[in-house]
Amino acid sequence: MENNIYWQLPGETLLSRLDTSMSGLSTAEAKNRLSKYGKNEISKAARTWLNILISQFTSPLILVLIVAALLSLFVASAMDSLIILIIVLINGLMGFYQEYKSAQTVEKLKQYISYHAKVLRDSREIEVNANELVPGDIVFIENGDKIPADIRLLAANNLSVDESLLTGEPYPAIKNAKLLEKEKPLVQELSNLAFMGTIVSEGEATGVVVGTGNSTELGKTAALMREVESESDFQKNIRKFGKTLTNIIVTVVILIFFVNAFLGKQWMDSFLFAVALAVGIIPESLPIIITISLSFGAAVLAKKNVVVKKLVSIEDLGNVDILCTDKTGTLTENRITLESFIDINGKTVPGLVEYGLVCNSAVELKGNPIDVAIRQYAKTNNFSAKGFVKLADAPFDYRRRMMSVLVQSDNKRLIITKGAVESVLKACTHIKVGKFTVPIKKFASAILEKNQVLGNQGYRVIGVAVKETAKARISKSDENAMAFVGFLVFMDPPKKSAKEYLEHAKHLGMKIKILTGDEPHTTIAIARQVGLEVDATRVLAGEQIEKMSEQELKNIADETVIFARINPEHKYRIIKALRESGHIVAYLGDGANDAPALKEADVGISVDSGVDVAKDAADIVLLRKGLDVVLTGVREGRIIFSNIVKYIVNTISANFGNMGTLGIISPFLSFFPLLPTQILLNNALSDTPMMAVATDTVDDSELKKPRRWNLSHIVKLSAFLGAISSVFDFVTIFVLLFVVNAGADMFRTAWFLESGLSEIIIVFAVRSRKPFFASKLPSKPLILVSLATIAVTLFIVQFSRIGQLFKFVPLPLGLLAAIAAILLAYFAVTELAKHLYYKYLQKDMV
Repeated sequence: MENNIYWQLPGETLLSRLDTSMSGLSTAEAKNRLSKYGKNEISKAARTWLNILISQFTSPLILVLIVAALLSLFVASAMDSLIILIIVLINGLMGFYQEYKSAQTVEKLKQYISYHAKVLRDSREIEVNANELVPGDIVFIENGDKIPADIRLLAANNLSVDESLLTGEPYPAIKNAKLLEKEKPLVQELSNLAFMGTIVSEGEATGVVVGTGNSTELGKTAALMREVESESDFQKNIRKFGKTLTNIIVTVVILIFFVNAFLGKQWMDSFLFAVALAVGIIPESLPIIITISLSFGAAVLAKKNVVVKKLVSIEDLGNVDILCTDKTGTLTENRITLESFIDINGKTVPGLVEYGLVCNSAVELKGNPIDVAIRQYAKTNNFSAKGFVKLADAPFDYRRRMMSVLVQSDNKRLIITKGAVESVLKACTHIKVGKFTVPIKKFASAILEKNQVLGNQGYRVIGVAVKETAKARISKSDENAMAFVGFLVFMDPPKKSAKEYLEHAKHLGMKIKILTGDEPHTTIAIARQVGLEVDATRVLAGEQIEKMSEQELKNIADETVIFARINPEHKYRIIKALRESGHIVAYLGDGANDAPALKEADVGISVDSGVDVAKDAADIVLLRKGLDVVLTGVREGRIIFSNIVKYIVNTISANFGNMGTLGIISPFLSFFPLLPTQILLNNALSDTPMMAVATDTVDDSELKKPRRWNLSHIVKLSAFLGAISSVFDFVTIFVLLFVVNAGADMFRTAWFLESGLSEIIIVFAVRSRKPFFASKLPSKPLILVSLATIAVTLFIVQFSRIGQLFKFVPLPLGLLAAIAAILLAYFAVTELAKHLYYKYLQKDMV
């Protein structure tokens, strides 16, 4: 059937064309259609293994090296050329293996996050994975849902949909089930269709799936809508760091090339030496190390119920110093129960349960927790709403913070309103006291006082009001001139573990702020029960925020612990204000109203049980909601950050020390201190243990506070340690030239061994601020890979034919012992220098 008539057909005709009915498809038929139409997924331009492999050889320096090797094939040594190409190939394949493995890890993690759709199958309402929907499925959508496919609406109640993804329009589109006669309407005009990927802003509807996967409107325009992720602060600094480093290296290497060529050395040899030196200095493995570290961290977090959608958000999570969260499910058990139903005098009013049952959005025992609690209580205690017939409703929204229903009860029609006590009170002009209905003016303060007393005890209180009407339909504007009936009193007890985890957050240098739609006094009571220090005079309510300018909010947000009675716009403004004050902010939320704040936060965290729009907006999804899960993620983020900094400091200091010394002495020797092939082999071998740094342990002292990227500190430390490396390089040169009287081959072999092993060994000094014997033991992979690389290096130099290809010669035991002594002294001096650096020169690096 052609797409261009979906909106024109009556419901029965459309169902017939799709060979379905209002009872839905059978499981067998849905399975057949899934085979025919394929999964309900939009094809993505995934990064293939070939893309990843090619990317390993597109670095400017690698390309120059390949060109140099090819030139060398014709004008110099064919063997040298072949060795260079083999080393470049091995380096590229190692990078490909690690990056491809990391990419697969991320894809597997994303499978943990599932999007479900409510659908009729075999005449029963069930939930299925959204990718299993097929044309002809009857589906149900409601507030907060992400539309799972292109759907023709068959029935809609107060439905509006955010279609900005497709249309760019900032305001929700009003939807209904009415037929359209227009032949070729625009997407914006298709009011009886809901499109895949858009979000239900309000209301609910039933519809039939008319398009899935690539045949949806979103699928057709997917090529124009590829998601481009913005760079995090860490990514920007890494890029700037790499660019600055490359500029310095290129300048120095060009200088070395011209100096050596000017002094009479072969121009091709000088060129190969200069390029190889550049490869030896630059930390070309940094992107791979970062990817490995982040993907390794993501895999670790997945085992701890944390699924990472965006890898760099792990590092951002480690930098978080403020966590904003709702109290429900984080500080409390998220198990709301109805405790009592009373009037202004505290007398039990059973009719309040009946009102709560009919003014209720829950379906059976699913939906809003307050409404579910009422239904659960009614089911357990034999309450029912049989005396009421629901005619219409005005659904709940967060701005007015209440909902209403129109019902028929005996011979009269009633509007029943339920919501936040202050909001309901504003809609009332009278109050029911016993059998009498009297003006509310004298009782208003008593109602608010009763609400506050209950709230101060940790209860959640809902107000209920009624009025008679003759209307056939209602809207929000009918919520006036009502009579206040009483209170529905609920409790969500604090988690027993909350106090312990809040103390843990404090030790991690994080502040916790509660952003809630709940009453201030209720939130204060819960906060104090779990150990949060709260000054009641420093609690901000939504009404106060509404009147504040951005600067006023920014000035007060930092010192405020509780933000109560707030709506989505307030949450967004609070997060923005905290970020503009220089904080790294994480936001934990799982509702549709949390989406703007999740997007604005440095790290948006949602829950797999949350609504689709919240999971889409989040960077990280928790498989279980809880403060302990978030803190696990923060700790892992800090470990990853520390290990990336370890790699950078170790590699930059060693490379500049070793290769810098080579560049300095090369003009003063009659031969090149290392051949290009030897430099490349040295670089490949010394980079191998660095791959295992991602798995290394980190001292607890380095996890106690958020750590942010600080380029100047890293450069200072790298330069400091690089200078020490150069000192011992010159000691080695002195021994080789003036003690041993080494020839070219022995000089190169000894220098290769000393410079390569020093970079491997020194990582065990720079991996911690503490003395090596007082820090946590290194990870097993780091120890094993380092030992294996040392063994391979010695084997190549001393015993293998491979060493002969690289023009190495076996070294005498005396020289090996001298190199071992130099390395031991280098390690000891670095340990002492590190202690002095942190104590006197830089006490607060990164």
